[in-house]
Amino acid sequence: MSQDFEQVLSAAQADGSLNPAWEKFVNTKFSVPVIQPPGSDASSITLHLSGSAGATGQSILISEVRERVERHHGGAIATLSGAEVVRMLHADAGILVALSDRTFDIAGDRVAWIRKSIDATLAKAAQARAAAVPAPVSVPAPIPAPAAPRAPVALEKTDPAAAQRRVREAESMRVHAESAESVHMDPEPSLFALSMQGRVGRMRALACSLPLFVALGALFAVGLRLSAQFQWVALTPVVAAGLMVLYWMMRLMVLRLHDVNLSGAWLAGVVLLIFIGGFVGGEHLVELMWTMFWLGTTIVCCLIPGTDGANAHGPATGPNSTLVKVGAWLFILTYLVSQGTKSTLRDEAGRAHSAPQPERAGDAGTWQAAPAGSAGKAGAPLAGQFWTSPDGAMTIAFPIKPDEDAVRANVLQRMGAVRMRQFSAFAHSENYRVQVLDLGAAPADPETVMLQLQATLLGLNDVMTVPPMELIFKGYPGRDIKAGQRLIRMLVVGSTVYIVTADADPAPASMARAGAFIGSLALIQ
Repeated sequence: MSQDFEQVLSAAQADGSLNPAWEKFVNTKFSVPVIQPPGSDASSITLHLSGSAGATGQSILISEVRERVERHHGGAIATLSGAEVVRMLHADAGILVALSDRTFDIAGDRVAWIRKSIDATLAKAAQARAAAVPAPVSVPAPIPAPAAPRAPVALEKTDPAAAQRRVREAESMRVHAESAESVHMDPEPSLFALSMQGRVGRMRALACSLPLFVALGALFAVGLRLSAQFQWVALTPVVAAGLMVLYWMMRLMVLRLHDVNLSGAWLAGVVLLIFIGGFVGGEHLVELMWTMFWLGTTIVCCLIPGTDGANAHGPATGPNSTLVKVGAWLFILTYLVSQGTKSTLRDEAGRAHSAPQPERAGDAGTWQAAPAGSAGKAGAPLAGQFWTSPDGAMTIAFPIKPDEDAVRANVLQRMGAVRMRQFSAFAHSENYRVQVLDLGAAPADPETVMLQLQATLLGLNDVMTVPPMELIFKGYPGRDIKAGQRLIRMLVVGSTVYIVTADADPAPASMARAGAFIGSLALIQ
């Protein structure tokens, strides 16, 4: 037994998607109040709307049960499909569907979307019928026989009003005939679907991005904690969930491209170009292309409107609900706040590193001139001074004399029994820092110690752009890490761990200076 519209609507509202209800609506027969001039046939009816003429608040009350309409309308009532009602309504008019215990309101913008979807469906059906008609076969025309003399025809006077009425009746009959066909409504894409078919508008794309970015951030935080604790079995579902979220994010970009009538192949092409650029032009070109990619994505998602009406990828997107609008603005606000917070933290870090620090008791390292012509791994000239660690076992070329920084209380608490001292300098546009950790005893597994320190150093905001590189530095284990413009080298020498960090900006000269600083680290035998 087939369900009526009210049953399908209730189920769709419970599921959170009204797509099945819209398709049921356009194919359901309703009792509709109409105005029919005396003595005219059914093709001359017009819909009886409530509300002031010309106001956007006009609407029509319809129902699957005739008695519900008769309570409010004592005139003529016709039986029309939902598609017929939508196509006969004028712009901005809404529909009220009287149900058993309530009224379902279809606003004017939603009615307009349904009308566009119906027109797109009927246009596709007409094209299919035209393509199915075989091409006419040319047949030689017969030679006409001589025409017999024709009697004179008496010309009658044409009534303009009657002619216009016949035109209106023919058009009304055409609308009814077309709308009588079963209309298929293309559903609006769901956030968690897998198909790459369909379109999504700007506001809906931004609103859907909010839960995806939140989920991705939460999974990343959980993944870092599990990797630091070497819980690889528990990490597997986290990685799988993260890949699924990334797929949904890419799918959202594809649907947004469809809305502006562009193929999703453009997205795949740009990503492939970025990977090729990484092999050909190196990391700097990759970072530049990623920046351009995200800039272009932002422009498409936020600024370029979708095509009006149906395009090659589906019908027009539906109107935005209040929830969609709130979600879109929350995403924009969250993004702006996060960018502002990141910029503030960078500025504070730069000021903290450049500000003079008070002298501290004890040995803070020694400062001496560097040998003439010294050069680092990156080929850039080293700074003019060498700094030696307090234990006298390590040297590095700071660009200026470093200052010892106070270690924050929360860091000391996380370190436990580990003693830590750190020294930093800010020069040009880079932050240079050396941290010396005294573990108290040589670790049984230096690799485990470096992995735990790596997770602590990167935190939640930094992501490695290349895999870490394992080092053997004069017989001692070490590791090189690159996270964006942050370069890190750590060495485990007995019970002491040396961590050298350089934070640069994307400019090649800045990255070269950071690389030279990292490369100048040396152990004193």
